[in-house]
Amino acid sequence: MKIEFCWKYILCFWNKNIASKLFTASLIFYSYSRSQTDSSFNSVSVSEFKLSFTPEIILFLNSNNDKNLDFVSLDSKTNTLWLNEADSIGGYFNFKEIKKSGTITSIKSSDVNRDSLDDIILVHHSLNKIEVLLNNKNNNFTSTFYDVNFYPDKVEIFDFNRDGILDLCSYGKVASGVTILLGKKNGKFSQGEVLFDEIPIEEIYPVYLNSDKEIDLAIKNWLTNEMIYYFGMGDLQFYVYDVVSLKDEESKIFYFHANSDNFTDYLVSNKNKIDLFLTNNIGSAKQNISFTLDEEINFVDTATSQNTLKKYLLVSTKKNEINFINMQNGNDSFDYFSFSIPFDYDKFFFCDLNKDSQKEIILFNGSNMYTLWFNQTDNLIQENIIFATQNNSAIRIENKK
Repeated sequence: MKIEFCWKYILCFWNKNIASKLFTASLIFYSYSRSQTDSSFNSVSVSEFKLSFTPEIILFLNSNNDKNLDFVSLDSKTNTLWLNEADSIGGYFNFKEIKKSGTITSIKSSDVNRDSLDDIILVHHSLNKIEVLLNNKNNNFTSTFYDVNFYPDKVEIFDFNRDGILDLCSYGKVASGVTILLGKKNGKFSQGEVLFDEIPIEEIYPVYLNSDKEIDLAIKNWLTNEMIYYFGMGDLQFYVYDVVSLKDEESKIFYFHANSDNFTDYLVSNKNKIDLFLTNNIGSAKQNISFTLDEEINFVDTATSQNTLKKYLLVSTKKNEINFINMQNGNDSFDYFSFSIPFDYDKFFFCDLNKDSQKEIILFNGSNMYTLWFNQTDNLIQENIIFATQNNSAIRIENKK
């Protein structure tokens, strides 16, 4: 089923001059209505926020103690990392420069020192370093650099040694292996330990593949195009459990919990096809769903209905269609619905911008940021739904009747 959108009206437009540099911040509200061929009225309002530059990297985070979600953006033309503070209606009013750097390739955030404020972790590819920016309230940050393996591309944040403190794991395609930085309670980290130095790593995923409660790992070897699965033994010790060939270089893997057990499941997407595999308590995976869409897949995420606990895949295609697919129906029947977006986008997020427990779809197209606020539920669902996503975020489709 498709929801067809049409332009209705513009409610407001505003500008702000921020600091010494002019940032044109236009907040435009639109309303879309569903095609009249359907018996129920379904609407979504869309707000647009325009930055003065096209961000290369976007990251949403809780940078202060207010109820609004802020975001960090990297302007690659000026090599400037900006913190964009939010107001209560999903607009942004204060652009604060965090730092200038021409070596940042990846950004992550988490509360590494457990003070209820998100800190920022930067990957500096050409410097062979990870930088941790501890948030000291009022959005002032203290910087610490850590040496890692050659030419890192990415960083993952996870409690690898299960001591209750977050650790860092950095890796890159140029050099083999990963560097583990073990965390301390004060937000500092020990100097790195290199693991898997024989593997050229493209991706690494902390997962749970069996019932021993130790952290397991799924590692993609970009040279052989294989996924290598490691069972964890504790104390950063791992052994190979399985090696799976991806067959096609364009295949992408997404790890998540597709059902109510504690084991990490995964799906493989290739062009317009999705294959879902469910993991049992000994690490074996069985194909559960094979699904083909009309267009090539752009983004994949997961969602859970908090009312029915149904698990859904959120799949966006290159034709700007977002599909919700019930993963628990099996191969013979699919409970799913979809809607189309009337503009292009290249970045896709699920965030609660104003912390009202009603979370939104966030889309970026160049310097334009669009927020989709859903007002009524689709009549195929027949319920109020809050979709909670894998990354501590959600969207809500609510029946207002």
